[in-house]
Amino acid sequence: MQHAREVPQPACVVVEDHQLFFPEQRISFGQARAVRDYLASTVEVPSKHVHCLTIDTCQITDESLALILEGVRMQTPANRRRLYLKKLVVSNTRLGPISMIQVASIVGSLEDLTLCNIQPQLGRDTIHQLLVAILDHGRRIQKLKLSKMNLNDHATVQLLIDIMNKQRQVMVKLDLSWASLSC
Repeated sequence: MQHAREVPQPACVVVEDHQLFFPEQRISFGQARAVRDYLASTVEVPSKHVHCLTIDTCQITDESLALILEGVRMQTPANRRRLYLKKLVVSNTRLGPISMIQVASIVGSLEDLTLCNIQPQLGRDTIHQLLVAILDHGRRIQKLKLSKMNLNDHATVQLLIDIMNKQRQVMVKLDLSWASLSC
């Protein structure tokens, strides 16, 4: 079996102790594609597997973040049921529905999910899609933080209650600090 050649690590990203983060404030689409290709090329390099992805105070487009999350998914071999990624932190960043679809698709592997001060505020349907994914597939989530988020409708609050009820054996922390909550 021929193995894919490892792509060089892009300069815009740091991978250290299974943590991936971006020291630069701006991540272009081309850089995000390079990160995706790099991650996809490290399937068989355990020391490069990403367990924690942090995107904090970065200027990144929705499409670019989706590419990076796609790379995290591609890093996992097909015969493995769960991703290597266990913790995802996205804060003080602009996101949208494309990247949130990727987040929802990996939620089954996560133990720790933080979404904080996402700009612009995500639409109700996008938040619902994420919460439904957590309810249906997020059996491993121990820590969930949705800080400074707009969770302002009855259906959203009900989904959060359902998640707490279903996850009460596993979830040790739910942080909704500074979130808008009302029905």
